[in-house]
Amino acid sequence: MGSSLRFEIPATLADPLGSPLSNTTTIRMPSGVADTAPGNNTDTDVNTVVAAGSLGDVGVVISNPAPVLTPGSSTTYEVTVTNHGLTAVSNVGLSANAPASITYGNWTCTATGGAVCPAASGNGDIAETLALPVGGELVYSIAADVSPTATGPNITAEAAVTLANDTDLSNNTSSVSTPLGGMGGGGGGLTAIPVNTPGGLALLSLLVAGAGWLGRRQMRQRRKH
Repeated sequence: MGSSLRFEIPATLADPLGSPLSNTTTIRMPSGVADTAPGNNTDTDVNTVVAAGSLGDVGVVISNPAPVLTPGSSTTYEVTVTNHGLTAVSNVGLSANAPASITYGNWTCTATGGAVCPAASGNGDIAETLALPVGGELVYSIAADVSPTATGPNITAEAAVTLANDTDLSNNTSSVSTPLGGMGGGGGGLTAIPVNTPGGLALLSLLVAGAGWLGRRQMRQRRKH
């Protein structure tokens, strides 16, 4: 009682794409043996034939942990490509080009989930052709330099992936916009320092203390005159 047998049968598909594929299995009791539940002696499985890779869903995310960029500084961008789909995919195109005022330097690639980096490292803009198993992921870490003459309120970096028959195009592009602090040009411009950091808070305390000392000094000088 409670025993079971499992059969695995390799098969080659001959049905055209888009057609339903139906398989039926039936069991019979030996002669002279009554089946107490004949209603479960037959089962049918129906699937639709699709092209290999047509259930792939690749997505890309670009990020930068820096809260603010300053002219002449360095930063690191991270580009993550993931296969969220139900089948392995190949011929995935990845592009990540440096935006204006940014120069991409050396980059490295890290693979997880059975994926393999086409190249472990490189330099400059990224233009790669990828293959990803289900759940496979590639992470590119890009060293970047901000131009000393960078201007504008923000710097926006973008990345994109392409895949034929991708089931979800909404995650094929990604962008990250980082505020640009200070004024470039190398001519003694001012640099914005965020005060929500330990260094910024310390500097703010010094400025407040200095302003208080200067005010008291000016008050004493007025009293002397």
